[in-house]
Amino acid sequence: MKSLSGSKQLKSIFILLLCVIAVAASLLTSGLITAVIELLVFATLLWLVLSKPYIDENVE
Repeated sequence: MKSLSGSKQLKSIFILLLCVIAVAASLLTSGLITAVIELLVFATLLWLVLSKPYIDENVE
């Protein structure tokens, strides 16, 4: 269980970092560069949200 909570915390930090990158890209760049950066951030956020929160391990 400890690794699961650590995984959730790491995921939350990564999501916040991606949001900061998107805002910084909007403020510091323009045009096509902003669009590409925001598209990459959006795709990564979707991947994080839709991915499994943990990997099932069959521990017996």
